[in-house]
Amino acid sequence: MFGMSKIESFLKSFYEVTMIVSARKDAIVYLAIFSFIESSFFPIPPYVMIVPMVLARPDQAWKIAGVATVSSVLGGYLGYAIGYFMFDVVALPILSFYGYMDQFESIKTSFNDFGSGLILIGGLTPVPFKITAMLCGLFKLNLFEFGFVSLIARAIRFYLVAWLLLKYGEEMRGYVARNLQKISLAFVFLIVLTIALFPYL
Repeated sequence: MFGMSKIESFLKSFYEVTMIVSARKDAIVYLAIFSFIESSFFPIPPYVMIVPMVLARPDQAWKIAGVATVSSVLGGYLGYAIGYFMFDVVALPILSFYGYMDQFESIKTSFNDFGSGLILIGGLTPVPFKITAMLCGLFKLNLFEFGFVSLIARAIRFYLVAWLLLKYGEEMRGYVARNLQKISLAFVFLIVLTIALFPYL
């Protein structure tokens, strides 16, 4: 319980800070940086900024989604470069941590056969997009194909979040405030579940 209390306290503080930062005039710059590094190596998804930003400035929801989309795709190219040029140094330890090296040959075959489909999966599902980007670079998928499909996938995801927040924003804000402990539990559960299932995705 002590650990969960600390997690809940951290999330509450982080939520309050992001709400303050999201109201700043230069918040869009921080979002662009956050989305860029998340797609290449940073573990925390950009929703921690997108949600409070849209709630604070609903009139800029589509601009926020657009900046997150473009920055995420550009960051994906950095992840692609890491897989292409620095596989042994950077990508290999990450893939080994998630248990991917045991399935390396089957993954390579899947990327050769279903490259675009796997990019869509990486862009639309909880699978970390940085992993997809690194694998695309490692297996030398076409750069234009990677960028085009990534743009579609990330746009669908971020614009959908923006639309949901515009439609249910105030209700969601109240829900977060009333159910922070449950959200904390779900947050921890999803992290553990993702790490446990990642080698089989």
